[in-house]
Amino acid sequence: MSRTNRTAVYLLTLLLIFVIPIQAFAADKPITINIDNEKVDFSVQPQYINGVVYVPIRTIFEKLGIAYEWNNQTKTVSGVKGNKEFELKLGSSEVIYNGKARALHGQSFLQNGTILVPLRFVAESIQNAVIWDGSTYTASITTDGVLEAQE
Repeated sequence: MSRTNRTAVYLLTLLLIFVIPIQAFAADKPITINIDNEKVDFSVQPQYINGVVYVPIRTIFEKLGIAYEWNNQTKTVSGVKGNKEFELKLGSSEVIYNGKARALHGQSFLQNGTILVPLRFVAESIQNAVIWDGSTYTASITTDGVLEAQE
């Protein structure tokens, strides 16, 4: 093996030794969700997958004051707050929002009997601001209506 090839293999090995543990650590880091500066406790922990924060739908709906109903036959959850209505089918990456289909940033899924959904869509659909701090893995939601309506 030539000196150049040995150097390349050595550098690649070092890169793998240092990069893989960092990515594994980041994926295992707990996620904190705050609503108006109060930490939200979840029975199933929020997940950070491919740049999207997923949260248990029941807890986040309750904390944000969204009335909801689960249809076990169609595997669909319907939510209403004020004049905002949405319907989401388990496993779908699309939501019906005020009668119109809209794409989600990710797909809802089931984990340990709990449906997880993209946090940003839920919060912003009712005009709440969401700020993500990637250094602390914290999503902060403010409910003072700072966002304009999204149609």
